[in-house]
Amino acid sequence: MSGRGEPVITDFGLALRASVSIPAAQSVQTIDHESRLTQSGVLLGTPAYMSPEQARGDVERIGPASDVYALGAILFELLTGKPPFPPVPLVDMVRLIENEPAPAPSAIRRGVPAGLDAICRKAMAKAPAERFPSMDAFADALAPFAAKSGGRRWRQFAVAAALAIVLALAGGVIYVQTESGTIEIRLNEPAANVQVLVDGNEIQLTDRGRVTKLRSGPHGLEIKGPDFETIARTFKVYRGRNPVLEVELRPKTKVADAKTEESLTQNAQRLRLASLLAQGERLIAQSRNGKAVEVVEEAFTLAPDSPTALGLRALLRIGHGDKSKARADAEAALKLNPETFQALLALSILNAEEGKADAGIAAANAAIRLRSDNAWAWSGRAKAFLDKKEFRQAIADATQAINIDLTHAPSLLTRGAAYANLGDYDKALADYDAVLASDPKNAGAFAQRALVHTKMGSRAKAEADWKKANALNPAIKSEVRVVFSDPPEMPLRKKLSADKIAQVGELLAAIERNFVQGGPQDVLKIADEALLIDPTSPAAHSARARALTELDRHREALAEAEKALPLAPKDAWLYVSRGVARGAMTEPVAAIPDLTIAITIAPANAYAWGNRGFAYGLRGQYYQAVADLNKAIALKSVSQFHMNRGSSYVFLGEYAKALADYETTAKLDPDNAQWRMICSVLRSRLGDTDGARKDREMAIKIDPTMKDVPPMQLPAPLPPLKLDPVVLEESRKK
Repeated sequence: MSGRGEPVITDFGLALRASVSIPAAQSVQTIDHESRLTQSGVLLGTPAYMSPEQARGDVERIGPASDVYALGAILFELLTGKPPFPPVPLVDMVRLIENEPAPAPSAIRRGVPAGLDAICRKAMAKAPAERFPSMDAFADALAPFAAKSGGRRWRQFAVAAALAIVLALAGGVIYVQTESGTIEIRLNEPAANVQVLVDGNEIQLTDRGRVTKLRSGPHGLEIKGPDFETIARTFKVYRGRNPVLEVELRPKTKVADAKTEESLTQNAQRLRLASLLAQGERLIAQSRNGKAVEVVEEAFTLAPDSPTALGLRALLRIGHGDKSKARADAEAALKLNPETFQALLALSILNAEEGKADAGIAAANAAIRLRSDNAWAWSGRAKAFLDKKEFRQAIADATQAINIDLTHAPSLLTRGAAYANLGDYDKALADYDAVLASDPKNAGAFAQRALVHTKMGSRAKAEADWKKANALNPAIKSEVRVVFSDPPEMPLRKKLSADKIAQVGELLAAIERNFVQGGPQDVLKIADEALLIDPTSPAAHSARARALTELDRHREALAEAEKALPLAPKDAWLYVSRGVARGAMTEPVAAIPDLTIAITIAPANAYAWGNRGFAYGLRGQYYQAVADLNKAIALKSVSQFHMNRGSSYVFLGEYAKALADYETTAKLDPDNAQWRMICSVLRSRLGDTDGARKDREMAIKIDPTMKDVPPMQLPAPLPPLKLDPVVLEESRKK
């Protein structure tokens, strides 16, 4: 409530606090937190209550209609006792909100009045224009139902309660925002029932962690469970060393049984570990490595096999220059959990520093997928692309990092170097000036700015910057200066008459038709005709490279793509062709950088996503493979995409999902007996003996030689992920 007693929607997914009180055994420990600013374009908010436009990150469409949707989701839960969508991982939650209509409340709980049902569905319409135009209109629609249930005073309180309740983090963590600060209450017992009393009006909070904002005045907290009961009349929040509010948790009985004692101790340790991991990550981001070492070491005492702790130690060891031990830590973390962000980030940095740009980009892609709001992940990929002389992509990635952290020096230095290599010296100088504005003792910025002044012919300025760089870092010697390359010259296009231009246009249109209806041999023939007329046609060269790739003539495809890219540096298909050729000729990781560029240029190119997913699958990075193939299949349902995703699901032990993909593959390619045989093996593993027999018979009918094929053996699935306690969103502060 506001100071005037008006209801306010509050998203505690965004709420920050000066400190957190964590019940550990019988004591209260306090951990300081720092403030942050919300960055535009970052997915923020409580996931279950996000509108589709928020889930998509569509900043332009987020507005009052988004609040109407959030209140509709709250009304849904008040009517049914459940949130609109089931508790699933964030990626899946976002997909559901974007694509799936919320069920009608009456479908979940019988007896919901038809009018309320309609109101709730209107408020949660996918399109903002189909929702209530304002909160007043929403309240007016609810008014008749409030009037039937106890008059105006009840209606005001009911609406206030609905506006005040917001879903917080799951897992027994409840936030209560008071006018004196934010309280975090961690429950060691998942079955606890929590009630908050507000001026005599009672609001029931579930153990999933619903939240209410209290008005000033008397309030209390009551927690009950099978073995405990607590009534706290004060809460505890620290401002510095002074407690402002206080909460105590007391067991119902003085002597708990051994099992309960052990459970409470384990939960307290998990909460402490989560807190340490969050604090360690924040300290590393702030370059407070000395303190971070202490925190990470304490985390290891609680969980020696914590993947997050291993990843954090890898980052610390990179800072200390111990690269071999850092790599060992990162790889050990990824064996325990291939989705460990900190370890992927460490590997991306190590690979870039060791000249393994392709592997660095592969690791950075996986890190960005997990944390797209982390500047260091984008910065690491930008540096790797800079090393590969892919200057435009380096600029794009560095800009993403800078949008997240405006003073991120590594990204500014990388972008400045990329601009300089492209001959855009004014933009390069602006980036170096931005670094020095926030860090006047950055020797690297002075050295790189000196190189730009040299290219611009400003000799005096260059010498002044070199002196400053050398004074700050004597290791920078003028005689070993690296000079930026001259910007590339665009190839000259052949001048054609209007008739020749029309001829080439007709041939290019025929090429597009043949990609759909014909075959790669036909495309090659037509492309060669076009190149006889216009040897500098980027589209004809691109089509030729693509056709050669489909024919597995990878060396020729690579040469063709290299020839065409200076003519068309923004042609996504050229990067797809070059990436596939490089991957086929060397190793899968070589394909990933070009396919990443293609995805950046053309996010709707299904083959860029599909081929990158295939490359990750060949490398054993099955989670990243599935993520990329999900994107590819959403854009275009191709049998190869389903087959490759099914293969990754097999290695992950997700046999039901694998079967669904191989079933789709068999339907899209019905003459291929192999897919039916794999379906048979998967059905057998899932216990469907009759279905397995039918699939095997169908495979043999398609290809009688399959009768003599010995039963296929499925590979052993990956071990289950080692999961650390949830690291709170607040820990991801810049």
